[in-house]
Amino acid sequence: MIKFWLFSMFSGVVIFLTPAFGQMGLSVNSESGYLSNAFSNYKGTPDYYTGIDATFGRAWMDEVKGFQLAYQGSLNAFKHYRDRTFHDHSAKLAYYRHWSEEGHRLNAGLEVGKKLYSAAYNWYEWQQASGYANVKLNLTEQFYAYLGMTFRLRDYTRLDAFSHWQSSLYWRVSRFFDSGTTLILEADLFTKRYQPSGTTSNIEGLPEIVTLGGGISRQVVALVRMAQAISSQTGISAELQWRKNLLNSVRYLGNPEGSYYSDEELFDDIYGYEGPEISASLKQSLPRRMKLIIGGSLAQKNYEQRLALTLDGLPFEDGRLRQDARNSVWLTLQKAFPLGSEWQPLTVSINWTGIRNKSNDPYNQCTSGFFSVGISEEF
Repeated sequence: MIKFWLFSMFSGVVIFLTPAFGQMGLSVNSESGYLSNAFSNYKGTPDYYTGIDATFGRAWMDEVKGFQLAYQGSLNAFKHYRDRTFHDHSAKLAYYRHWSEEGHRLNAGLEVGKKLYSAAYNWYEWQQASGYANVKLNLTEQFYAYLGMTFRLRDYTRLDAFSHWQSSLYWRVSRFFDSGTTLILEADLFTKRYQPSGTTSNIEGLPEIVTLGGGISRQVVALVRMAQAISSQTGISAELQWRKNLLNSVRYLGNPEGSYYSDEELFDDIYGYEGPEISASLKQSLPRRMKLIIGGSLAQKNYEQRLALTLDGLPFEDGRLRQDARNSVWLTLQKAFPLGSEWQPLTVSINWTGIRNKSNDPYNQCTSGFFSVGISEEF
């Protein structure tokens, strides 16, 4: 589907053009932490994690338009389960243009990328091309409308049945009020088309592959988001989202041994369930260039065509479908350290996330926590 030479060629163009002209930019982020439940299942197996990613590119901008070429790469490593270590690379192109005095704006972009694992997990690997295009319409000084589309063509190099084309159309309006309130309404239509299920490669030791439906899924997502500035130092926000399937085609990897599970779409595709989700957060600026962010979310995941299973991998006698209630809380404390007038501040963050997943499928009944320290810098 997607030839890796295209990715290599695009990356080469970025590297070739970057030193020539334009405004150069580099950002680096590093994070290390502890996972109390590395595989997100009932076994609660812990591990330590380190991740680093960097983006390097150039931008050309004037009063009307802008253009950017960039390369992004990341490495994620685990201490105990080293075979899970992976790295990914992508080349990106982005463009924007203002075309009226009212400030209407066109945005568009393309990206090609590849994700690589160790030999034990190379069936995770994919390569993909993606893109987006949208317009922002300034209807009034405090009322904006957005119309856009996205696409993604992903090729799982050793799991042909999971290769797919995905697209979305979305509409969004944003209204700002003098009281410091922001109201956002959005509606999205997602479509996913799988490859024929019979083309999946046979890989020894791979979990069971489940394919149900005709290979096409469609889903509508509607959301309402509200933010309120309490003061110049404090802001709160809340969001209600509802996910509804119009057409459902299920493909996922089973997990009979419990050693492969992750939150990736190979195991838990968003098109496989529907339901509401609510989230809220508080942002508080603190003295000494510090910022505190506290948030939480509640999500109900009602699966379609996916039976809840016992720990032996067998359906329950009543034929119940899987249902999950996923609760999350998180806390981030950031501090910026000035490095001089010619440098951006160095940002250090401390992060904690707690997740509880209640499920009628006992394998997926679990709690997990994540603690990390991160450092980021832009040059």
